Amino acid sequence: MVECKFREKEEFSSILSGNGRKKKKGRYHRSFFSDVEGYGKTSWIIMTEIDVTDNDYSLDSTNVEEITEGCIEYLNQPPKRKRKTKKKIKLPYGSLKLHKASIKEDSEGTYIFAHLIIDERKNKNFWSEGPIHYGLKRRKRTAS
Repeated sequence: MVECKFREKEEFSSILSGNGRKKKKGRYHRSFFSDVEGYGKTSWIIMTEIDVTDNDYSLDSTNVEEITEGCIEYLNQPPKRKRKTKKKIKLPYGSLKLHKASIKEDSEGTYIFAHLIIDERKNKNFWSEGPIHYGLKRRKRTAS
């Protein structure tokens, strides 16, 4: 397990700039991913930037998949309970799985840019919502 955290971004950070705007941890991807099983019905893609806070790992292109898998394992842990309750704990980000990841660098430092598969269509931690995909429908032929 690799200790890490999501970078928070404004919704339109590249266009609008200003302090005091609401920030979230990523956004839903609006494109269609045919290689993701159940896309648009039971799974969606989010785009995130992940900072690795564990100093034992150095980011390079050879181990990006391994480090990202460790980060996802860390982020998928349920939060600690404050009291003993019977209520089932809901994961704050839903169930995350890796789709693809790459290493990027900016003024804040080196980070992992990842496309993650999530099982929730709408999550308060991410901008927008996942698109619904209904699949192919047959067209009715009309007599002409």
